[in-house]
Amino acid sequence: MPTKKPALQIALEAPWTLGDVAASRFAVLLLLALAVARRAGQPMVPVYSLHFAGQTGTAFPMALSRAFKQFAQAGITVGWGRNARADASALSVRGRVHGPFWLVRGELERLTFCVSGKQITHAMQKSLLVRMSGTAQSASECTVGEGLEEQLERWMRVFVLRQSAEEGRLSLPEVMDGLSRVHYRDAPDSSGDASPLWALNLQARYARLARKSDEARALYKELRRRCRSAALKRGDDDDSFQRLPVLDAMSEIGLAWCDHQDNRSAAALMRLEQMSDRFEGDAASLRLSSRLAAEYFNLRALARRALLLGASHEQPEQDAVQVLRDMQLALVCAVETDSLTLMEAVASNLGYSLWLLAPSLQQRVGADAGRRLAVRWILTGEALARRHGLGSGSYWNIIYICRIARGAVADADTDADGETPSMPLEHLRARIWSLADLRTELAQGHGEEDDPAVRELHSLCELLLPSSLPDWLTLTARMLAAVSEDAGDQTISPIQRCAAMLEHLWQLVLHDKAVAAADLRRDLEMQLSVLQVAQRKYFRADLARLPRI
Repeated sequence: MPTKKPALQIALEAPWTLGDVAASRFAVLLLLALAVARRAGQPMVPVYSLHFAGQTGTAFPMALSRAFKQFAQAGITVGWGRNARADASALSVRGRVHGPFWLVRGELERLTFCVSGKQITHAMQKSLLVRMSGTAQSASECTVGEGLEEQLERWMRVFVLRQSAEEGRLSLPEVMDGLSRVHYRDAPDSSGDASPLWALNLQARYARLARKSDEARALYKELRRRCRSAALKRGDDDDSFQRLPVLDAMSEIGLAWCDHQDNRSAAALMRLEQMSDRFEGDAASLRLSSRLAAEYFNLRALARRALLLGASHEQPEQDAVQVLRDMQLALVCAVETDSLTLMEAVASNLGYSLWLLAPSLQQRVGADAGRRLAVRWILTGEALARRHGLGSGSYWNIIYICRIARGAVADADTDADGETPSMPLEHLRARIWSLADLRTELAQGHGEEDDPAVRELHSLCELLLPSSLPDWLTLTARMLAAVSEDAGDQTISPIQRCAAMLEHLWQLVLHDKAVAAADLRRDLEMQLSVLQVAQRKYFRADLARLPRI
């Protein structure tokens, strides 16, 4: 068991000291900044926020090197780099000057900051850091010339723009323009009003949802910079800024989403793993916000799932189980938020994950039971979307169920030459999960017939896959027609349109509709050019498996 280090008294005035070790003003203020940031739920302190210490330009590297020597003499361990869980003793000094910096676990508890030999409170430490930095304004100074009415006006505009965006009443350019007017022109970050930062967060989110990755990344990075800058400027009585760590964490998760959407799931997973310390402490951002935690676990599961599916070797069962565990945690957090949109997304992702990872999970749930459970979860997500005013449902949910019914993912093998072999049409037809069989299996529950949950499973199936629906061909035709009618809807991505076309193409082939299938295949192959290279890979492989008729 490692020996517990003794407490260390740090003098916040000349002569500056770290315990018995003489120190520079820069070293003491750096340590104070690290402690204040850690207690505020921000584990890292970037280089740009250390300007207050008075060392800039070529003087900064020398001051930093001297500070770390003094830390070592005093027995204080400070790390650097993006991974705050790394072994600080193994870090390379090369690149240290670029930061960010962080206190090693256990160090914060032993640091005691004193003025005139007397220990000062955490609130006084933050106040002293603000005064020493020379960047803070008092609460009265922050709000001079601006009343509560102006701040409430900004919040109202943020709410109106968000609702209009969600309901599609405004185009994406109009929403982005409105939000930019709030966060660029109306109020500085030091005004005691967080609405400009939330406007910036929404603007980044809508850019990401529109697959404008470069724009979204730039906005999320700007949000992160402004959050950390505002955290240094705020006063002790700025209650509206106490939740800044939540927005800061949102920017990191947003950047991870951009990585995942750009098929850089390994980078996304690494970024999320480096955020795990945001759960530590009562004021940690991922403890303060259940919605944020749900986003975190959901995205971590999706990133890990993508890596598993992209691996050339067999999927380890323990990794597949970890995906499901993260999905379950995301569900718990989504229920805590009472957010129907979040519950719908996580439920659908959980269902599709059960199917995609079926080869690794067969020993736990069985092939048929796993397939049935997967569709039930997807239908649960679809029911949430339809029953609670979230539009007409999600095309993705229907696409997922169609893929499962035709066994699309279960037969993703390639031959020795790396080609994807097509299968005889008779074999493909034989393994189709018919709508009638699907309805029968979904209605089977573990409870008694009079169990309310079993009755709800029956009604859920009838709502989403009614008896009047004769076959999958009819379903995919209706879906493709609806997608085509919504051609101007920016919430429907190109990959979603291509996926709807692909599912209908499969049904046309399986039903011997040769002419219609040939026309749709040509249209689909033309549409694939707008997709990213990694996205086209799935469609090319599935088209290669499609029999020619």
